[in-house]
Amino acid sequence: MQAIELTANITPDHELSLKLPDESATGPARVIILFDAECKPSAKGNLDDFLEQLPRNTSGGLTHEEIVARVDEERTAWGDR
Repeated sequence: MQAIELTANITPDHELSLKLPDESATGPARVIILFDAECKPSAKGNLDDFLEQLPRNTSGGLTHEEIVARVDEERTAWGDR
């Protein structure tokens, strides 16, 4: 395995372009991105945030509120295990 260290710029569109030296091997390669200590990837959201971004079910199924109520009922049924 051979490693090459290059400096690159990540665009506002979160894209990266690299030009490897001519003597670089061709074929599949693994890419590792190292951020400076002060650069942190965006924080993970929570499940509620994710669910709020999904389109609403318009096919006549359960509403969002009905699903949340059923999940709450199920959690209550678990008790203090």
